[in-house]
Amino acid sequence: MFVFFNRKRDYVKILMWDNDGLALWSKRLESGTFEKLVTGRGGSLEIDSAGLVMMLRGVQIEGTQRRKRFSIDCGHAA
Repeated sequence: MFVFFNRKRDYVKILMWDNDGLALWSKRLESGTFEKLVTGRGGSLEIDSAGLVMMLRGVQIEGTQRRKRFSIDCGHAA
């Protein structure tokens, strides 16, 4: 999945592979901007699906903390 923002940060396009072809999704904000996240080398950033949804809904991601949750590591099952 690739996510692109315009310079004003009020328009986003998401390009993703959907099993049998490419899908393009876009959103333009009537007011406000999307949060500008600190990017790594090359201008890229890795974000999980929950973070992407929060950003698209206007939740400020920088400075938020995730609560601890139980998880099972399936890679080391007996």
